[in-house]
Amino acid sequence: MEDEKKPQDVPENGEPAPEHHRRRPRRVHLHPELSDVTQVFAPTQTGAAPEENPSAQAPLDEASSENASSPAAPSQEAYPPQAPASEGNAPQAILVGIIVVLVIAIGAFAYKELAGSSGKGSNPSLAQQTSSSSGAAARQMQSELSLGGLDLDMPVDDVRKALGKEDSSEQKGKFQYIYYGTLDVGIYENTVHALVSDDPQHATKRGIHPGSTLDEVKKAYGTDYAPTDYEDKILYEYTFRSLGGHEGLLRFAVKKSDNTVAYISVRMPEDEKQAPQQKQSAQQVDSSPAKAALSSYYQSISDRRMRDAYSTLSSDMQNQMGSFESFSQGYQTTLSNSVSNIQVVSAAPGKVVLTYTLMSRDRMANKRVKVQTFSGQATLSSASGSWHIVDMNVKKQGEHME
Repeated sequence: MEDEKKPQDVPENGEPAPEHHRRRPRRVHLHPELSDVTQVFAPTQTGAAPEENPSAQAPLDEASSENASSPAAPSQEAYPPQAPASEGNAPQAILVGIIVVLVIAIGAFAYKELAGSSGKGSNPSLAQQTSSSSGAAARQMQSELSLGGLDLDMPVDDVRKALGKEDSSEQKGKFQYIYYGTLDVGIYENTVHALVSDDPQHATKRGIHPGSTLDEVKKAYGTDYAPTDYEDKILYEYTFRSLGGHEGLLRFAVKKSDNTVAYISVRMPEDEKQAPQQKQSAQQVDSSPAKAALSSYYQSISDRRMRDAYSTLSSDMQNQMGSFESFSQGYQTTLSNSVSNIQVVSAAPGKVVLTYTLMSRDRMANKRVKVQTFSGQATLSSASGSWHIVDMNVKKQGEHME
């Protein structure tokens, strides 16, 4: 009786079967986080490989030729064996993951900070910088009378050093205006006399810019302001000193519709930029009596002492105003008059020209109070022995109801 045939893939000597008779290896997947790493396990090989068995090869070739006529399922042998995963791969992968998370977190924080700098409202980072059409470097602002990196009284050469060459310029009377995109710069005697912008990129020294809210303005600058009702806006003006020690105005034009800043202007009253000889002349003449006479005129009207007010006018002015009765009738609804910001335009012996701001309050028919603001100029003379108003001109700046 012939010996029973043993399976061809397990020889009697216990050695592994030839390569083409071995069982196909199993693909074992690791933890899902490391699913890109596949480990292949194969039966352990010991000893030398046996000689090839031609009789065993034939059936295999036969089977191969039969399978060639019909599509066969993909064999895992088509994938090359992969090296076993090292035991140190898992900790390394975790470390790499931690580093990636930290990088993403840092990037998100940086993006948030950059995005927040362009939001609405006061932003301290804007307080000391400005952007211009020339792309020049930002400049530190040195006074409260400043905007967009520039200060009143700074030389025009420093303006060009800070912002580069202007986009355009024009001459208006004795003032030159140079323009940098949305920032207008007024120049007088080669120094900055005025600054105006409605662009949020141009901020004051305290970080307020067009688009800031009225509450932010008050929080930054307080409530010591002079308000003026002007069309669809209310103008809030603060008084500060410039680099050269001149008194100037910082104005925030606030829209009535949403209480946000429409534009910001920084300017110097014209009399603060007089020629040196004019200033010296004004200082040599005592203008305080003329100022007192102007203040007394308006205070007499507030106190209903109409005869005293009328007598402060020169005879020529009385003729222009009309009779005392018509003069008094014109102030019948006036509750009060207040004068502020009196400035000397020129002063000579016996003659002084003053500019001032007037605020009047009048009772209306509906019992409400109308508040009006005027800018005025008055010429006073002491030719008759006492100071009288010989000329007066007032221009309405705005109004609002109380």
